[in-house]
Amino acid sequence: LLARAHAHSADPRAVAGYCGKNEELDEAVAAFAVAYADRTEADHAVLATAVRSGRVAAELGV
Repeated sequence: LLARAHAHSADPRAVAGYCGKNEELDEAVAAFAVAYADRTEADHAVLATAVRSGRVAAELGV
């Protein structure tokens, strides 16, 4: 959202000012990415189980 909000900004200082000088934003983005990856892996495991059990039809090997 931050990138979208500032995508047309003519002033890169606005983005730098919002992000700050410490690593707080970097750490927050990294934590979100790890949590999102964990959620994706968990969702895939549930889907794979549903496919194996026949609850969800899927074409394998595509």
